[in-house]
Amino acid sequence: MISKRRVRTIGALSALVMLLVGCGSDNPSVTAPRSSAVLRGSSGGVNVAAAAAGATALASSTKGAGYAPSAAINGDRTGANWDNGGGWNDGTADVWPDWLEVDFAATSAIDEVDVFSIQDNFSAPVAPTASQTFSLYGLTDFRVEYWNGSAWTPIPTATIASNNLVWRKFTFAAIST
Repeated sequence: MISKRRVRTIGALSALVMLLVGCGSDNPSVTAPRSSAVLRGSSGGVNVAAAAAGATALASSTKGAGYAPSAAINGDRTGANWDNGGGWNDGTADVWPDWLEVDFAATSAIDEVDVFSIQDNFSAPVAPTASQTFSLYGLTDFRVEYWNGSAWTPIPTATIASNNLVWRKFTFAAIST
């Protein structure tokens, strides 16, 4: 059974999708993902969307064992170790929507969600900055939603089209989910 204490990201993405706290690759022979992201929510300075805080992650599909949804909430913002736990990748290329859902350990008030896309140089990622852009593989179109107790509801200002930023930070009046 899935708890209703969760946030999810859903959207028509530019092909393969990862929603994670980083993605990338140490293996240049790995086929590059074409789209990705990372989800992080905060509450009072605590990342309630982190596995370390008891959160769990589910996804619409998974490419394989090296791309588990849990990689989206592992605390890595750079995306190191692509295909070995460095990011989630959906298993349905060019079929949308794809989604990643993060179930918090308890009901939480959140006022921030950070979405991190894969960097162009995914084999040698660096710490992302707010102005860092991508042109090859990043998450371009997406929506961040929260569970309001009876339905999924978009987070204000968190529906994005034509994104080119590696790090998208959304801040808003606190909501409970």
